[in-house]
Formats: sequence, C-alpha cells, structure tokens
Amino acid sequence: MLNCLKADLVRVQKKKAYIICLSILIVLMIGMTILAASKLIKGEVSDLYRVFMSAIFTFNSLLIGIPIFSAVLTDDFKSRSLQTAIGRGMSRSKLVFTRFFEFVIVLAESYLLISVLVFVYGSIIGVKGSVLTDIINNLWVDSVSIIGFFAVSMIFVYMKQTGTVGLVVYIILALNAFELILTGISQVSIFKKNDINLVDFTIEGMKASIMDADKSVSARIMWGFALVIFFIVIPLMITRQIFRKKELEF
Repeated sequence: MLNCLKADLVRVQKKKAYIICLSILIVLMIGMTILAASKLIKGEVSDLYRVFMSAIFTFNSLLIGIPIFSAVLTDDFKSRSLQTAIGRGMSRSKLVFTRFFEFVIVLAESYLLISVLVFVYGSIIGVKGSVLTDIINNLWVDSVSIIGFFAVSMIFVYMKQTGTVGLVVYIILALNAFELILTGISQVSIFKKNDINLVDFTIEGMKASIMDADKSVSARIMWGFALVIFFIVIPLMITRQIFRKKELEF
C-alpha cells in the first residue's frame, strides 16, 4: 500500500493540469497582492489583502480540487492500474483508502505552499500578522470541505467505475448546489415553524458551526466530529463496501 501511495503521489504531482491550475492560483495571488499595495483602491492594506485572498480562495475547490480529483481517480479507469494492483495482491479496501490519502496529501501539499506564499507576500507589503493568521486558518478550514466533497464523490466513482460521474458530483457539491436546494426546502412551513435550516446539516453548514465563535467549544467540537463522521468516514465505508462487491467492468 505504501509503495503504491508513493508511486501515485509522484504521478499526480507531475500532472500538467494540476501544475497549470496551481500556477494560475499563484499568479492570481501575486496580482491581488500588488493591487492591495498599489493604493489604487482605498482601504487599509491588511483589510484589502484579506478580502482579495479570500475572494481567490473561494475558487480553490474547483481550481485546485478538480485537477487533483482527476489526477488521482480518472487514470484508474483509463488504464489497467486498478486491475494490475488487485492482481498483485492489493485489496480493494486498501485501494480505496490509498486513493483518498493521495488526494488529502496532494491537497495538503498545495495548501502548505499557498500558506507560505500568503505569509511571504503579505509580509512584504506590511500586512498585520493577525490578518495573515486568520487568512491561513480559514484556508485550512476550507480544505475540510474539499476533502468531504471528494469522499462523497468517491461513492459514485466506484459505483459506476468511471471518474466522470464522480467528477460531476464533486463539481455540484463544490458549487454548493445542494445548499441552494436545501435553503428553498427549509422555507417549507414545517421546517420554518420549527426553526430548522437543513443547510446546517451540509458540509458548509457544519463548517460554519465549527467556526461560529458564539457557540460553546464543546458544541463546535461536536459539529467537527459530525462533519468528519458523516462526510468523510461514512462515505469512505460506503465506497469500500461498494467496491468490494463490484465486478471490474473496465
């Protein structure tokens, strides 16, 4: 499993789409840093830097998540890599977990680089340390959403044995389409009367509860456990079970 993980990490990190998208993000960061320091827009440098970086990072689930998703999963169904790994004795459960950890590791590497650049660029133009800390903290909290989107999407990847279906699900989740639907459903009288907002039970809703300073520490921890269990652990278990019983059709 470890050898498979190492080999695939090298392969994923060399993917052109991933390198290009990460480069685009870095260029955008440089441009927004220059704009924040240019005085072309009125405002305090630290505040402008926070707004500009936050705006850029709202696209991370698409700009960074999609190329990593494609690099980690799509090739498995274009080649015989899964069949080869299984033929050499690697269990299907280990394959599922290996692909998940690949995604998490590459995402973490990307976010580590981005965090360093946030700090370096911000320090150069005199952004306050507390602001830099907040930006980096929010960046890593957002990574939990991306990991959750990936874990849920894996169910459809291994159910249909194609990366395309899973990628569509990932994009729908990343665009918060379900949140919009649930917001509308929450306006139904039975939910509205009982002050129930279904969005609170989505990845983004739970993440908002974790970050809500008005909630107690224990409540925030509880929401954190709920997010991990319902949107990472359970989807992985479902994917594992589906793939264990699925005949390879590719």
